[in-house]
Amino acid sequence: MPENALEDARFDHVSETGELVFVSGAGKFAVKVDEALERAILEAKQIRTETQEERQQQAPSTLPISQIQSLIRAGANPTRVAERYSLSEALVRRFSAAVETENMRSNSSWRFPRRRKAVCARFPN
Repeated sequence: MPENALEDARFDHVSETGELVFVSGAGKFAVKVDEALERAILEAKQIRTETQEERQQQAPSTLPISQIQSLIRAGANPTRVAERYSLSEALVRRFSAAVETENMRSNSSWRFPRRRKAVCARFPN
C-alpha cells in the first residue's frame, strides 16, 4: 500500500462513554467527539451534498411513460420531446406509438362513421 493511502474504516457503534467506534481491517478504534470532529462532519456533509447535486445535474432527465404519452397526445413531436428531456428518440417513439395508434383509430372512426339503416315510415294518405 502506498505511504499516503488511507485505509477504509466503517462506523460500528457509539460506546458507553459517547465515543464513535469504527472497524478497520481486523481492529476497532474509538474516536472522541469534539468541536473539530463536529465541524469536519458538517464539512463532509456539505461536500457530499454538492457532489450529489453535480451528479444529478449531469444525469439524464427521466420522464414517466404517461408524461411522454400525454405530451404526444397534446400534439408534441416525438423528436422534440426526446431533445427537450434528453431522452433517446427510440425510447420516445416506443411509447408514443400507442398514442399514435389511438389517434389513427379515433380519426378513422370519426371520418367514417358507421352507416345506419334508414328507417322508412309510411303515413296514411
